[in-house]
Amino acid sequence: MNENLEKKLIGVSALTASVLEIKKIRSKASSNQAYLLLGSRCQNSCTFCSQGKFAKSSDSLLSRVTWPKYEIKTVLEKLKEKQNDKIKKICFQVVSYPGYFEDFLQILDLFRAELSIPIGASINVSSMDDIDELFGHNLVNLGIAIDASSDSIYKKVKNNKNSFDTTLQLIIKAANNYPSKVTAHIIAGLGETDRDLLNLFSILLANDANIALFAFTPVKGTELENYPRISIERYRYIQFVLEYLKKKYLLTDKKGNCLEIDKNDLHLETDVNDLHLKTKIKDNYIEMDILNVSNSKNNEISRLYDDFSYISFDMNEMIVSFSSSFLNEPGVLSILDDGEYMETSGCNLCNRPFYNDNPYDKDLYNHHQKPDKEIIQYWKNKILSL
Repeated sequence: MNENLEKKLIGVSALTASVLEIKKIRSKASSNQAYLLLGSRCQNSCTFCSQGKFAKSSDSLLSRVTWPKYEIKTVLEKLKEKQNDKIKKICFQVVSYPGYFEDFLQILDLFRAELSIPIGASINVSSMDDIDELFGHNLVNLGIAIDASSDSIYKKVKNNKNSFDTTLQLIIKAANNYPSKVTAHIIAGLGETDRDLLNLFSILLANDANIALFAFTPVKGTELENYPRISIERYRYIQFVLEYLKKKYLLTDKKGNCLEIDKNDLHLETDVNDLHLKTKIKDNYIEMDILNVSNSKNNEISRLYDDFSYISFDMNEMIVSFSSSFLNEPGVLSILDDGEYMETSGCNLCNRPFYNDNPYDKDLYNHHQKPDKEIIQYWKNKILSL
């Protein structure tokens, strides 16, 4: 083991620390993914984040989760004991402190040398060179936090040198180069419209990007500590449409034809320049030529994007109801019957227990395991009655 790294402290989520038996907590939750936090006090100042430059929150917090710190040597020893049993994958949350990227590459190499389980990370990247380097070091999946779903919201909450458009284009290019290995992190409840969110989902899924959806969670000590939380009703409707879109894009090729092949064989070969470099962003709305079939130079490609004609929106572009024909589709009814749309979304094995939720609540924004039958039935009835 690298002696220069073995004594470095690294954050371990409270639940992961419990699974690794280095901390005792009372929890009924479980996760086969180990969540680790590298660094504290980000150079950026996202208004919702407890690790932001100007946040007054404890640096042991990320969202609602506490991250006690332990020496890397201790964490690695425990992971060796639990790997391929209770722990099947690792996910690093990397804070953008000075030198974070180089530090993470060293730690990633160390963990890859010592362990046999896959490793993913959520880390700030600014170019394809960064992304190529990470995957060159055998990262299995990459989370990129666009967070906002419109340009105006991005400018209000992100406060960094990147723009919404450049971040979106980077995610798209990365997902085209590394199909199904790139996940966009999106927060619902920052002031965006439902149509903003759904348009962004459609664009990302059509380009083989995964989506990790978060519910905005006010955290004490952040600029948005008193900002109202998104209602669980609105969040459920958004989750429901996201699940429908995921199933739709997994079964549709770039010509709009229904496919009956393994999802691992589905990779869109469309040039990113054909789809996205003509993006025009206005206040609270993504306008793309490609969304308008009559204006598009490539009608086959335009069919990839959803027009959401099965949804009624109010004047503020929020979901009001769904068409009866849509709700009666067998595939749609199966989504409501299964309830998986209420579970945590993101990379493989990611269930992020209580990241956005109070452990004492029964109906969670993001369920880390299959919801109870009564919860599934409640939301099925609620959505069908809209």
